[in-house]
Amino acid sequence: MPRKSRQPFYRHHKAHDCAVVTIDGKNHYLGSWQSPESHEKYARLAAMVRVQLLSGCRPQEVMALRPCDLRDAGDGTWHYRPATHKTEHLDRGRCIVLGPKALAVLRPFLERGPEVPCFRPAESVVWHLNGAGRTAGW
Repeated sequence: MPRKSRQPFYRHHKAHDCAVVTIDGKNHYLGSWQSPESHEKYARLAAMVRVQLLSGCRPQEVMALRPCDLRDAGDGTWHYRPATHKTEHLDRGRCIVLGPKALAVLRPFLERGPEVPCFRPAESVVWHLNGAGRTAGW
């Protein structure tokens, strides 16, 4: 049975006093509860999920999105042609149409250099809880 797609919720993990979101049944720790850092990480994660839901693009395509890859179609939508994608080995092009709602979500992340990814992996790191506790680096 297919799952309903929805944005993950910012929650308080009382045992660790951390902010947490659950995606695909796994907890992702964002930092201290109610800290500016955890809210910033959540906002970035929520924007990535919203763009993905509104455009139908894949997670890796959202991570690779750069302002230089976007083209205005002239009809209120923009086209995103990823440099690499899942079916490129079949000599197929991929064009992802971003409508007004997706562009509104993306706009704060487009104010970077044209070659800089909108969602940089270093900024988008979330912390995972493994069976033994917090992962290294946290």
